[in-house]
Amino acid sequence: MRLLLTLFGIINCLSVFGQGTSDFDTFLDKFNQPQQSLIQLSADELDRYFDVKLDSLTGGVASADRILFKTDHLIGIVCVVDCSAGGMCQYRELNVLDLKGHIRGRLSHFEYDFADCGYSKRQKCSFQSDTLIVVLERKEKYANCDEVVNRELLLKSYRILPDGKIEETEVRSVNSSREYYVTSTELLGKKDLVGKSKEELAIIRNEIFAAHGYVFKSKKWKTYFDEKPWYEAKYVDVTSYLSVIEKKNIDLLLQCEDRLK
Repeated sequence: MRLLLTLFGIINCLSVFGQGTSDFDTFLDKFNQPQQSLIQLSADELDRYFDVKLDSLTGGVASADRILFKTDHLIGIVCVVDCSAGGMCQYRELNVLDLKGHIRGRLSHFEYDFADCGYSKRQKCSFQSDTLIVVLERKEKYANCDEVVNRELLLKSYRILPDGKIEETEVRSVNSSREYYVTSTELLGKKDLVGKSKEELAIIRNEIFAAHGYVFKSKKWKTYFDEKPWYEAKYVDVTSYLSVIEKKNIDLLLQCEDRLK
């Protein structure tokens, strides 16, 4: 009897150890291996973790791109699909899964790149955290294939809910005629500001406030921005209009200005 109990215990332990690594754990390990930029996936992995079926892509090719975020109970993974339309055609799907590999939320066409000689439509992630995603959509029309004759910029914000669902919270346009509109569309790094004088840094920082219609108290800045065709003074306080990207860029600009004192 004792021998049978011992054998049963050994078999039970082996069973537990055998289940220690799930298919999803094995899948996630692919992101930790030295590799090329994209991870080739099986049809089963595409179906199970991304709900993408190759036979519905009219000849497209799909692979895993990157892990966008990871929390104690959720993980956001990006899948890239090369589609078969004319010109450049590629898009990315963002799926939010629980740690067992079950899909809990999805942002379809999270990023994309569609282009031909006369027109392009691109979207890329500008900011992400465990709870917030901001993407920039850029539409451009071209003359002679390379001269931009029209540009439209849209910033779209999405909230990642505790259950993994993704909901759109805001869409705002960015005026691309501004000299430093990039401060509203992507996070700056210190290298982007190397060589800028304190005056230039102040102009870049104040342009962010001006873009939201801030009424400047300083005669210097009022005069400066009154000359900009896109500027319209409206509000004495624009703090609530600033995006997370703009707030972070303002902080960086202030740090760089302080170093030049």
